[in-house]
Amino acid sequence: MFTILDNKSYAQIKKCILDIFAKDPKRPYLSIAKQFNKSVSTIKRYKKEYLDFINSGKEIVLSHKNVNNKNAQKYNDETIHNLGEIYQSEMKITGGENNNGSCSFLTLKNYHSCLKEKFGYEISYSNLDKRLIKQGFASAYCKRTTRKEVKKIRKQNEEDKIIKYSKELVFYTPKVVEKHRLATANNYKFGQVLEVDGCTHYYFENDTIATCVAIVDVATNRVLDMYFESQEESLNSYQRIFENVFQKYGYPMRIITDNRANFKKDEINNARTRIELEKKGIEVVSSSNANAKPHIERKWDTVQKNVPFYFKQKNIKTIEEANAIKDELIEYLNSICKIREKENVFRKLENEAVEAFFDIPIKRKIMNGVVEYQKNYYAAIDENGKRYKFNKNESIEFVIGADENLYFRTETMRFKAEILEKGSHEWGMVDIAKRKQLDEERKHDLKTLGTISKTRWVHTLLDKTLNTIKKHPNGLPCSVVDELSGLVSGVKNECYRISFELKEKLGLLD
Repeated sequence: MFTILDNKSYAQIKKCILDIFAKDPKRPYLSIAKQFNKSVSTIKRYKKEYLDFINSGKEIVLSHKNVNNKNAQKYNDETIHNLGEIYQSEMKITGGENNNGSCSFLTLKNYHSCLKEKFGYEISYSNLDKRLIKQGFASAYCKRTTRKEVKKIRKQNEEDKIIKYSKELVFYTPKVVEKHRLATANNYKFGQVLEVDGCTHYYFENDTIATCVAIVDVATNRVLDMYFESQEESLNSYQRIFENVFQKYGYPMRIITDNRANFKKDEINNARTRIELEKKGIEVVSSSNANAKPHIERKWDTVQKNVPFYFKQKNIKTIEEANAIKDELIEYLNSICKIREKENVFRKLENEAVEAFFDIPIKRKIMNGVVEYQKNYYAAIDENGKRYKFNKNESIEFVIGADENLYFRTETMRFKAEILEKGSHEWGMVDIAKRKQLDEERKHDLKTLGTISKTRWVHTLLDKTLNTIKKHPNGLPCSVVDELSGLVSGVKNECYRISFELKEKLGLLD
């Protein structure tokens, strides 16, 4: 019945379990698993081997399947100990002297891949993990039970003077663990629900803290876009990732965010980002509870463990370099996670010339196609570098784009905003004439138009003064006031006449 090749302790345990099946076949799997410190699945596998022997006479091999594995026997304990010492000394990637949740360590899986790909070690990950634990080493991200086991082994080895360790054990100190509801992804389609958030962390070896803003599709677990910046999450970073997602995939049905000022909507706040998303038919849900967006919160664990290692391998040391390879980084993150394929429900853009951009409006009064913003005057410039004239009934918005440039936007078009020359904002048509490169003989006409424009405020001031005098009981006689009013009206009419003739001469009339 039994064939014992080697590894007697393993074989003896297995034989004892098989004897229990023979004596008490109805004994629960869990009871046997607890007695021999085995998993329930292992006990079920032993039971299947036992039943195969009873039914068909198939021989049971008690020895472990890797007992003759050359790779398993290739590296002695001294080699494994040296690999553990190297891991212990190189495990801290970012964070300096800190060991808190903002630091990153080298995962044992990434360390194993380096040993295999760069140095040619032919050892399985599970074998390396088990043998390192026996030598008193463990992953920085190992569980509490493993930490206790490794500390116990180290203490015993040091007391028996079997092994001397060069460094103390260092483990990652996790943040407060919250229970996340991840099973909801089964109910959604690709593009139905997106989660967006930011995470401040040590991503680079130079111990520079940076913030990564990312957006994840709940249904597929796919990272759609991400952006790194030096400060905490800003309005512009959200603009960038939303714009990239809209251009790549289209409009999603719902976006879940944290309760930042950008997205908060109540009696006091009326966030512009939220308003613009809702204008596009996207439902926005904001919450200060991390459990409201569990998928992006879970994704940060993957990002913190793998992105610093990836940057170290690629020699990425700055935020600019990180953003330059973000598409490659997104592909890498999606390759190491399980991606579920789902039906696509992203809504396609109808007018890509406008809808492909996620602009935020700036509330300013637009007069004659000119806006005053931060002590400068801006006008719309078309693709040919000429100033664009808007129709009187056209709805115009002054906006800031994701690229941090200013634009004029209508329902169907988008124009870049450029600063006008000093003074040209006061007479919009003058600037158009200047762009037409008029000859020298007609430049004095432009100056006259500019002068008339600048004296308009005098006319208004005179009108107000005369009205005040009329209402004042001790003011000038009515006949004098009427005469002055007539003079002012005459000057105004003459200015309008001259302006009309000059505009007609210069070809500036509509």
